[in-house]
Amino acid sequence: MSEKINDCDLVFPFFLKELSPEASHAFVEHLAACPHCAEELKNLRQVWQTLPYEMEEIDIPDLAKGHMFDNIMQNVLEHERQIGIGMDQPDEHLVLVSPAPQTAAEEQPQLTQTGKKARRWSYVAAAVLFIAIGASIGWGLKDYGDNRFAGSPNTTLPEVQPAQVVKQYTLKAFDPSMPEAAGKCFIKQQGDAKQLVLQVNGLNKNTGDWAYQLWFVKEGVRYNGGTFRVNEKGDGVLTYDLTPAESTFETLGITLEPDAQGTKPRGKKVLGT
Repeated sequence: MSEKINDCDLVFPFFLKELSPEASHAFVEHLAACPHCAEELKNLRQVWQTLPYEMEEIDIPDLAKGHMFDNIMQNVLEHERQIGIGMDQPDEHLVLVSPAPQTAAEEQPQLTQTGKKARRWSYVAAAVLFIAIGASIGWGLKDYGDNRFAGSPNTTLPEVQPAQVVKQYTLKAFDPSMPEAAGKCFIKQQGDAKQLVLQVNGLNKNTGDWAYQLWFVKEGVRYNGGTFRVNEKGDGVLTYDLTPAESTFETLGITLEPDAQGTKPRGKKVLGT
């Protein structure tokens, strides 16, 4: 008798559109009753949408897909073993912050039921992020296939250093008028170059010239990290190439500004580490 697959383990195959029509239909029904899976799928889609539209779309061999997914899951499981998933040991690379205030009675059941699963899928989402932001600068799926399945032994391909996420930050809400505001920040490094990828949700929609602005803080000095606006649902994404001075920032914050032209904070802080 085959082992029954947990519906929550199908988020990633559903995202890749590798489920059968029947399984996809069943998983859509599961999404309606599982907020955790719905949120994870939303995050995966937001990360994937950061890829440039002009990238060449290629057909990846099934064998390549298998190798890529196996490598992702191997790294996820190895990371779990190192940090002791299931033993309440924190991730040393993740800055933990307090969520929006909740009562203990409301919070505890969710932690006991989904904590381990949420952490595993968070690492899978991070693995997808490695692929997505790497592809945007040239370390893409085509390079992966060319290197692993090169047809000619005499062909020498240029060496491309892989991209990797070296730091992660979680942003918490600072403005009482936006209690659901939250965000994640990843620092991606490829060679000596570093790039910040910011994903936020739960912010108020922008009106007029108002924009959100990212700030890096180092030794009391604030550096402008760019501006962005959010969609109807309060979701937004920002990427920013870090200079050597900016890459060693101590904290970061997001303010709501009257326009996108400011060189120093003028509005209120809405998110921060």
